[in-house]
Formats: sequence, structure tokens, C-alpha cells
Amino acid sequence: MADEGGRAAANLATARAYLKALEDGRPQDAQALFDPDIVQIEHPNGLKPKGDRRTAAMMAADGQRGLKILERQTYEVVNAIAEGDRVSLEVLWTGVLAIPLRDLKPGDELRCFSGIFLDFKDGRIVGQRNYDCFPPF
Repeated sequence: MADEGGRAAANLATARAYLKALEDGRPQDAQALFDPDIVQIEHPNGLKPKGDRRTAAMMAADGQRGLKILERQTYEVVNAIAEGDRVSLEVLWTGVLAIPLRDLKPGDELRCFSGIFLDFKDGRIVGQRNYDCFPPF
């Protein structure tokens, strides 16, 4: 079981590196952590009432689009659990808008409480499921 513990720790480190790359505005570095067959499922939320399902290419495009929407963003990992090839993260995300969004103006903060569940294959992220809760804005 020591091998599984080492794998879990390595996967948790990769998960944290993924969020740090996004936070630092380096979506290309985040992409490098993905398995080519990655699928991300974003469950319905305040910004995406129907949810979303993305491939690696779609995630890359959305990462680039996000650079135009946000001045900056932070990912505060509130809780993390890693076991084998699964990592579960409780995250407080804060984004500072670069553009208007609904009643918000550039410079306003948008916050989201997220449950992010990552599946790994050979040390790379192959699956991601997001449960994002946005307070009313």
C-alpha cells in the first residue's frame, strides 16, 4: 500500500500544480498535466445552468478565453483528499473581472465554492468533475 500512498501524494501535488497554473494565467501549463483523453464535466450552476462537458481542446480554448474575462483569479484549497488515482478538492475560487458580467463591473470580485474531483491515469489528469456554487450576483 505504500506505493498507493506515494501515487496519491504525487497526484495531489499535480492537482495543486494544475490550480496554480490556472491561477497564474498559464493555461498551457495546466494542459501539460492532462491525459490527451481528458473529459471535464461541469455540473449545472449559476453561470452554466445546463452544465458543460469539455474535451482537452475545449478546455484549452476556455482557458485562453478566461484570460480575457478575468484580471486575476485565486484558488484557495480549503480541503483535499487523495487516494490512489483520485483527488477530491474543496476550493474557494475568487476571480476579479476584466469585463462586465450581469450586474458586476470590471474590477468586481466573483466567488465560487467548488467541489472538484479529479481522476488520474499514469500521473496525468484524465477526468474532472466540478460542482460549482456561486453566491447570487
